[in-house]
Amino acid sequence: MIQPFTILAERFWPDVHGGVETRLFHMARELAQRGIVVNVLTERRSDAPPREELMPGLFVRRFARMDCGRLWRWRNLVRVQWWRRNLHDCLSDAGHIWATHPASALAVIALGHRDRLIYNPAACTAGMRHIFRVHPHITTMRMPHHLCVLDRLAYRLSHRTIVSSRNLARQFTCFYGVHDRPPAVLPLAARTADLAVLPNRSSARRRWNLPDDGLVLGYVGRLDPCKGIDVLLEAMASQPLRSTTRLLLVGEGPDEARLRTLVDQLHLSRHVIFTGRLDDPSHAYSAIDLLAMPSHYEAFGLAAVEAMAMGVPVLAPRGNDRDTLTAFDEIIEHERTGWLVDANHPAALATVIHALERAPGQCRLLGDNARRQMSQRSWRQYVSECLEMLTSSHDVGNTSTAPLASIAAHARSTAA
Repeated sequence: MIQPFTILAERFWPDVHGGVETRLFHMARELAQRGIVVNVLTERRSDAPPREELMPGLFVRRFARMDCGRLWRWRNLVRVQWWRRNLHDCLSDAGHIWATHPASALAVIALGHRDRLIYNPAACTAGMRHIFRVHPHITTMRMPHHLCVLDRLAYRLSHRTIVSSRNLARQFTCFYGVHDRPPAVLPLAARTADLAVLPNRSSARRRWNLPDDGLVLGYVGRLDPCKGIDVLLEAMASQPLRSTTRLLLVGEGPDEARLRTLVDQLHLSRHVIFTGRLDDPSHAYSAIDLLAMPSHYEAFGLAAVEAMAMGVPVLAPRGNDRDTLTAFDEIIEHERTGWLVDANHPAALATVIHALERAPGQCRLLGDNARRQMSQRSWRQYVSECLEMLTSSHDVGNTSTAPLASIAAHARSTAA
């Protein structure tokens, strides 16, 4: 019999914030649909009730919001105690305990449940701190030293660690040392079942007055300096654009004001549309020809697989373990499901963008390949692989799922 799951989440539905919350929601829902009892423990950040059953077998308990008071600079240390206090009477029948934040992981360890803990960090804090050192203008990557210490302790002390990419696994071993159980790699998935019926392309473009015959680039996600959107804007401005070329920026975040100023300075106002945050970005994916993700740091890149599942190819930089820490080369097959550039630099992006202005049909061709690749990567498959890892008699730390791009390439060679 499969043990129940207890998921410790900083945020959970309906308090959606980003990729972490999206991943946890789909994972919890899929587990519950299999008849596995799932208890989500989280902080109450909205008007949602303290206790709720979202669907049969999926229960959510929301604890009173943490108050740091004068210790706000040390809020992550305070959070360890907050979790410890709230979890004290909740873990006796918890089954597998899935923690995505070092504070909740360390609280579980302190309460004596290390043997049931799966640490599933969304990012490596020391890796983010490294990006800030290389790119000092990316202040959102300026992680406090004590959080890096907590992250390292959670990784070193956890019974099992599962991460979303080989890129992230390398970060943990590089910055925190080799563990006796190396991180297992479990790539994320796309909402393939939810995307069976795609919005009409023409109607989606009319929503934002986009030309039917022009190249439309897109970005979907948080408007944050680490996402490199300024690099994309500089790439577009480096050569004259066709009058019908557009960039759809979907999202909100701390970098929005700076990006709007940069758009004006680069004389791109007629080409760039800010949509704000969209609860359902499917219309945006239907409207664009190409998703651009020029990130300096990306532990996985959930928006990339979502776009590919909707038939949109992706343009992104390869990680180089120096000034760019990304996993896109694990997701994208270069010139088959998207384009990979060796340097996250305006000139490299501009070469691809201006070539596609002349041959926009390439986007549709690669988009079809991308959709076929991602049709094999659903949340159902993700959960199946996760359960196999947890129930296997082998050391989960030595188990590693191949990158999505490698899986697709292997499938083609086998078919041939």
